[in-house]
Amino acid sequence: MVVGLVDEGVRRSCGRVDVLEAAVHRRGGVHRVGWRIPFLLSCVLVAVGLLVRLRVTESPSFHRARRQDGVVRFPLAESLKVGFPRLALTLLAVVANSAAAYVFMVFSLSYGTRHLGYDKQFLVLAVTGAALLWCAAIPVWTRIADRHGRRAMFLGGSAALLAWCAAFFPLLDTGQVALTVLALAGMGLVIPVTHSVQGGIIADTFPVHVRYSGSSLILQAGAILGGGPAPMISTALLGSGGSTTGVTWYLVALCGGSLVGAWALFRLVPEDAAAPAKGAALPERGGEVWTTSR
Repeated sequence: MVVGLVDEGVRRSCGRVDVLEAAVHRRGGVHRVGWRIPFLLSCVLVAVGLLVRLRVTESPSFHRARRQDGVVRFPLAESLKVGFPRLALTLLAVVANSAAAYVFMVFSLSYGTRHLGYDKQFLVLAVTGAALLWCAAIPVWTRIADRHGRRAMFLGGSAALLAWCAAFFPLLDTGQVALTVLALAGMGLVIPVTHSVQGGIIADTFPVHVRYSGSSLILQAGAILGGGPAPMISTALLGSGGSTTGVTWYLVALCGGSLVGAWALFRLVPEDAAAPAKGAALPERGGEVWTTSR
């Protein structure tokens, strides 16, 4: 949940740039001082993130590994030793979330204004409202996942994201304001289903002594490979096909791949894989090999 909230804070700060730009553009202030305001306000997000991080205690499994001197010197390199199948399936499982988020928050703004004739300020406010809904939904989906299991929640959320990505651009292309707001709000409600639990899903892939570095690797790679090129690929598909059909199939294919990847990952990796099994050896340290006692 903490990872989800911090990541959402970054996305919402990007949305604030568009809101403030729309507010001060008429006077040309965005070119002088307006663009600096969101970056100054991001100091508040840094303070909130630091406060949350300082209040969150380490997990019992990490404390146990540290007591057993199981902390490794190069955790990133050690995290790669879980094997290519685990790494590839974990990355595949989370890549659609980033792609859908960037298409929804970035590409839809340019597409809506240039091709559908929507007012820019209307779209900016609609996307910002959907981003606020996203942030508000994270604790709700997390509580539901605590009751029913984060893996079931992730699979259900992946299926829901696939369905909504199939409906997203058809709703936008109607040109009706109400359906456009529905499309954007739906994204703000559906994306956090998987986003709220993906931190725990990724953590299950790695042993406890390299969990943080391994999780960071997957999260950043997913954002780079899934989210980064998504607006550019969508623009290219729109230009080549002349419609959003190709963009819709692109998102549906990514979501389908993530759903299959998550299903395969859960069959490959036990849910308690982050905790060392009884008698399992921890990394060598000081010439000795530690084993768990439980």
